[in-house]
Parts: sequence; structure tokens; C-alpha cells
Amino acid sequence: MRQEFPEHALIEIGGAQAAGLAPVPADDMPKILAKLQVSGTQLPQSGGVLGGQVVIVLDASLEMSTGKASAQAAHALFAWLLEADEDIVQQWIADGATLGVRQLSRDDFTASMELAHGPVIHDAGRTEIEPGSATAYVLLAG
Repeated sequence: MRQEFPEHALIEIGGAQAAGLAPVPADDMPKILAKLQVSGTQLPQSGGVLGGQVVIVLDASLEMSTGKASAQAAHALFAWLLEADEDIVQQWIADGATLGVRQLSRDDFTASMELAHGPVIHDAGRTEIEPGSATAYVLLAG
């Protein structure tokens, strides 16, 4: 481990060890790690995954894995929560905090981007997609 990944953080608890590695673009990932990547976990390509008052919109053309899409959706939701009016958030919570996810074609994603509530999330490009790609944002239903 130390030879292949000299800049890693290692933690030991009892007899278990875990290593933390710096993020790298997918194309630069060492083969030993690439084999550990989860595959076959793409989100369904339907327009809507769940319905709700708060809708996270994802760019389906990026073909993100489920893990990547989940991370981008979480970033969008958290960014919206940080910037949203407190009364709107409290009402959303009081109403059950329903949440929807929609995957849109690149054209539809870009066209509705101006309606986003909160920031549009752009990926750093360290794993699956090109740096700077717009990945997700929040829309409020109704």
C-alpha cells in the first residue's frame, strides 16, 4: 500500500485498517482501485424518480452512476437549504419534506436552469465527469 499510494492517510482501529486516498479523475485511477468501483448501478432513465414539493433536477446526458447522481443531488439539496428562505424550508418540513428527483435531457436541463431555486451545482471533475459540468439544481413544485 505504501509503495503504490505514498500520499495516503491510514487509520487503524483494533485490527482493522482504512486508507484515505486523494481523489483522482477516473481515467487516472490505478487499476487496483478501478476494480473496486461499483458498476451497474445507473439510475432508471425515467423522467421522474420520486415526486415532491422540492424537486432535484439532474442532467441525464451525463450518465452519472447512482452514487455520483446521489452525491450531486445531495449537494443541490444542501445548497438550496443554505440559501432558501427559512419560512419556506420550515413549511416544507411541516408538510413532510417530500422530495422528488427528475432526470432531464441536456436541452431541458439547460432550459429550466434559469428557474433553479438556489445554486446550480457544477462538478469538480475528479471522478466520472468533465470538470465544470452542471449536474444538478433544485426546483420548487407548484
